[in-house]
Amino acid sequence: MLEGLSSKVLLRTGLQVVGVVAIVRGLGILIGMVGAVAGSDMIPRVTWMAAILSPAVILAAGVYLTVGSQGLVEKLCPDSEEEPESGQALFVLAMKVTGAVFIVMALPDLVQAISNFIYIKSYGPAWTEGQIAYVQGLSTLVKLIIGWYLLRDGRLLVDLAFRG
Repeated sequence: MLEGLSSKVLLRTGLQVVGVVAIVRGLGILIGMVGAVAGSDMIPRVTWMAAILSPAVILAAGVYLTVGSQGLVEKLCPDSEEEPESGQALFVLAMKVTGAVFIVMALPDLVQAISNFIYIKSYGPAWTEGQIAYVQGLSTLVKLIIGWYLLRDGRLLVDLAFRG
């Protein structure tokens, strides 16, 4: 079934699927947030903006992956027109798609962490809230780094999966 498909075609298809999932998720969250935020005057403006911006970022990433993934595939696989003939080559492609998933998952967390940081700083020092923002920011950074690593190469995981 996958015979005759190049690595670029498989990677682009995987990224487009991630993009469609991100679009659906972003729209669902955006609809829910607009309803929740529109009905309350008690929410600080920074929180309101982050609540709308976060799903908008997911939506934008989904549109990019669905429509503009060809350019990303060219950067990730510049000279790879061959068919993935081994389980290892297919695993590398799957890790790249997984990296895209991690990055898309981390984007709304990043927006939320920045929003929390701004909110906490605007209301003075609050140690426990600061710790929460730090942990949230750190976990988001880890997701972004792992996602980028998998999207670019993921060689360590490939070596672990196909040792010997």
